[in-house]
Amino acid sequence: MNNRALYRFLFSPVFGIGMLVLGIIPSAFGQIPDTVSVYYPQGGLKEKFTAYIVGNDTVRHGGYEFYRPNGELGHRGNYLQNKLSGEYVIYAGNKPSVIYQFENGLKNGTATWYNNLGVVTEQLTYVRDTLNGPYKSFNKNGVLEVAGTFVNGVKQGVETLYYEKGYPRQIQMYQMGTPNGLYEYFYEDGNLNYRGKKLGDTFFDTLKVYYLGGELMRVSYYKNGVVTGDMLVYHENGNLKSRVPHKNGMQHGYTEEFFPNGVVSQTGFYKYNQKDSIWRAYYPMGQLYSEGSFKQNQFWGPWHIYYESGQLKQTGAYRQGMSSGLWSFYHSNGNLWKRGYYVNDKQEFVWQVFDALGQYQSAIWYKGGVFQGYAWTVLEGVMCKVYISGSDVFPVQPVE
Repeated sequence: MNNRALYRFLFSPVFGIGMLVLGIIPSAFGQIPDTVSVYYPQGGLKEKFTAYIVGNDTVRHGGYEFYRPNGELGHRGNYLQNKLSGEYVIYAGNKPSVIYQFENGLKNGTATWYNNLGVVTEQLTYVRDTLNGPYKSFNKNGVLEVAGTFVNGVKQGVETLYYEKGYPRQIQMYQMGTPNGLYEYFYEDGNLNYRGKKLGDTFFDTLKVYYLGGELMRVSYYKNGVVTGDMLVYHENGNLKSRVPHKNGMQHGYTEEFFPNGVVSQTGFYKYNQKDSIWRAYYPMGQLYSEGSFKQNQFWGPWHIYYESGQLKQTGAYRQGMSSGLWSFYHSNGNLWKRGYYVNDKQEFVWQVFDALGQYQSAIWYKGGVFQGYAWTVLEGVMCKVYISGSDVFPVQPVE
């Protein structure tokens, strides 16, 4: 088979490659480079490259171009002894989309990606076809978003994510392609927000969280991905805000909370993330405000509320988180203000009301938390029987 017949056989449309045409046909199987053109079955140019023949093989050696069916240039590069070498460009819309560097047929060097505006969007470093070295990603405007390093095809060392303004957004240490080690997250102005350690998506060891101004906000310790031991939270002035013990990632144990002035604001117990047992709350100057019990995170049993003076303000009981039974409310001078019953958190039956001097003011009948029917109240200094309908009060008769 002569050279011309051999080329027509190898590149015939039967093999899905298209028709090949040589510019100059060598007289024998020598090593004389020549230009080869390959066409689509419809006739358009598909490939154009320089090659020579060795035995029955066509060896690409020199420039190479690939064209899409619409005639646009798709790829452009160079071959040495049938192996890609040097710069290899992939085009989109006649503009470079990706530029690779090749050596002996393998990617070797920096590969760069571009958007349709010609702005660099990504850069990777290859060594013998494997990702090795720095990598960078950019947004559509060419601003750096991600920077890190690959070693033997996986992320290794520090990866940094950036905000639009150029400040670091996140820093994560990688080992063998997995987040493992230092983790930092930053506010948009560049100030540190989080500092800890991560393995995969979970924290381990100590995690610190900071306010926007740089003051320490919270300190906690993670074990097996969950908080263990005391979580300490701070006010912006540096004073302790709360101390909450944790067990298996849940709030559990005696808890203290503090006002910015350092005075205790609340104390109590958590049992596996639910408030339990006695809880006490305090005024900013340290006086007792309230005390009572929780059960499974619900108000339960007797509760007492106090004025700053220490005088009792109200007292009653809860059941399953709802007011239940007799409740009494007091004026700040200690005199009874009102008294009545709750059923399932709603006022029921007769409620009595007194003024600050202890004088009887009214007796009102409730049903389902709403005024209902007749009541007795003081109108213009006289005790009267009235009828209540919605928000309207109708006098019936004075009470002798």
